Amino acid sequence: MQDRAETAVCLLQAGANPNITNEDGRTALHEAGVRGFIETLEAMLESGGAHFDFWVEDKDNCTAFEASRRAGHGLCATVRTTHAARTPRF
Repeated sequence: MQDRAETAVCLLQAGANPNITNEDGRTALHEAGVRGFIETLEAMLESGGAHFDFWVEDKDNCTAFEASRRAGHGLCATVRTTHAARTPRF
């Protein structure tokens, strides 16, 4: 799992846009939360948290927080919520 977190951080540090969505309208935050990748989620937020748009909704009209909660990964949702509270909305 460490490799996944390291890869995500390298991509962010290289300038990857963390708000790009896939065919389901999900961002990297959505995917990490839905899959329960807590270490990856924490690493992404610590390295590029100010650049994430926490309010992007997927095709089911769920933010990353809502999607991870629905998938049964409450800890991921908590990590996201804690970080979002410290990040200004642009």
